[in-house]
Amino acid sequence: MTFALSSSVVPPGGFIYDQPLADGSKMRITGASYDNICELILKFRLAHLNLLVPGAQATQEAVAGDYNQAICSVYPWLCKPLDAPVPAPSAGQGAATFVPLFSRMLENLNQLKQAGQIPYVDQITAQARANICMHCPQNVQWETNCGNCNQNLTALSYQIRQGRRLGCDSALRGCRAYGTALSVSVWLGDPGGDGRYQPPSICWRVRAPELATP
Repeated sequence: MTFALSSSVVPPGGFIYDQPLADGSKMRITGASYDNICELILKFRLAHLNLLVPGAQATQEAVAGDYNQAICSVYPWLCKPLDAPVPAPSAGQGAATFVPLFSRMLENLNQLKQAGQIPYVDQITAQARANICMHCPQNVQWETNCGNCNQNLTALSYQIRQGRRLGCDSALRGCRAYGTALSVSVWLGDPGGDGRYQPPSICWRVRAPELATP
């Protein structure tokens, strides 16, 4: 079965491919993006045809297929079978498993807020975090097709923030890596989350410890 990997998804550990070689060893190739890793794999294959395992092809299509298969065999939740029907795009598509965690997180935070136990960061820190989150591939749409559900969660997020707002709030969606609401978590001293997926290297919780604590 052939799998499709979205070019906007950052696999855990980044864009890495271990190119099998004829002698049984592997050459690790590391890229900066989906397009970049495919380009580097292709360049390596073209330059070292004599080193490749029999049957390995040096074409864009073959490289993309081999890379997708390698990633999808390890992280199948990032991929979809190409021969499965592709649903029509709709608001909230794919958010069904994201919202329950998001909802529980907000409810727990609201209880802490009422008890006065939520430490907030200042606006400069929140904005610095948001500037990173806006351009992160794990910043994804969380809304479902349930309008009332969306409104209730949005209202709860406002309550937790206690009126705190940023000019870029509309660009902050849900963090797929940690399962948090970004418009809320950028303001929190301890954003929490489940850490189900590996965050990309640009994540402020990974590369900027000074932004991760108040």
